[in-house]
Amino acid sequence: MIDAAVDAFANLVTSVVGLFSQAEDTLGGFKQKAIALVQGNTNFPDIPELPGNSGMDDEKQWRVEPSAAPA
Repeated sequence: MIDAAVDAFANLVTSVVGLFSQAEDTLGGFKQKAIALVQGNTNFPDIPELPGNSGMDDEKQWRVEPSAAPA
């Protein structure tokens, strides 16, 4: 009877350790994905300056024409 209790406790401990190991692996995967996401958001190339004649400062160019809306 004591042997059965010891075996049951050993199985419980083994199962709990297995769950912690699985949780650690899962969290490690999340951490790797989070790091990759942050790196992806910070590895943008430098955007060159626009030439002065690009039209970016022309406000008329950026206004939406009401007649341009699809029917």
